[in-house]
Amino acid sequence: MISRVIVILLFLVTGCSKYNVKVDNDKILFTLRNDSKPYFHYSVDGFMPHEMKEENGVYYFSIKKSKDFKYFFTEEKGLIKVDCPFIEYDDFGGYSCIFAM
Repeated sequence: MISRVIVILLFLVTGCSKYNVKVDNDKILFTLRNDSKPYFHYSVDGFMPHEMKEENGVYYFSIKKSKDFKYFFTEEKGLIKVDCPFIEYDDFGGYSCIFAM
């Protein structure tokens, strides 16, 4: 019982940022709610950081439609944890989300 409470408390403290992925005709739109400016990284261009734009408290970034790729979000403090349907762990304790069409 105590271990369950600890796990729940850890989740509430660390939490996950809320994000969404929307596929439209020839684009994929990523939106993210975060306290500080996030960056989007994806495997198509070697995980270069892309500054996300902000509108009404929601950050967004769109890319051309692509079949399969890996992606993640960062901020000044490091990796932003998001609840991805498919993930791949890296050798540094983090993970990348996997987008597959």
